[in-house]
Amino acid sequence: MAKFCPECGKPIAVAGARFCNSCGAVVDPIAVFGQPGNRTPGQQKSPFLAAACSSFLPGLGQVYNGELGKGIAVFFGTLIGVFVLLIPGLVAWMYGLYDAWSTAQKMNSGQVPFRPAKPVSIILFILLAVIVFIIVFIVIMAFVSSLLQSMGGSDFSSLMNGDGF
Repeated sequence: MAKFCPECGKPIAVAGARFCNSCGAVVDPIAVFGQPGNRTPGQQKSPFLAAACSSFLPGLGQVYNGELGKGIAVFFGTLIGVFVLLIPGLVAWMYGLYDAWSTAQKMNSGQVPFRPAKPVSIILFILLAVIVFIIVFIVIMAFVSSLLQSMGGSDFSSLMNGDGF
């Protein structure tokens, strides 16, 4: 039977402990030691939903699995990989898909501690991704505009107005 902290997911070594040795969180000994992987009966993760989330937005499947830090790492790894070369970004994205799916399966079997999905984390992660995409879009548009200006005196706004070169 797995005995894990509900906050950090680290193993609880002492039965009846009131605090986690790793993070200091208050633990309920009955809940921690009563359920495998600290989950209530019938609580499951959907591997398909985890993979679908990761296919929609890199790292979202990890956030669904309760692993916010890993989700942020997969998101930025994919983003940086796409800008360095396309292939590393795709590899990072495929890793995120596989990891989200396999972690959900491992949580269901009790191999890793069950971490509930926190709706606030999911919403904040999506908000972070939208903000990052907006910033990247603005930077790309500024780069394209300066490139167009250096090529012929036109800027991006004149192209959008139909003035052409």
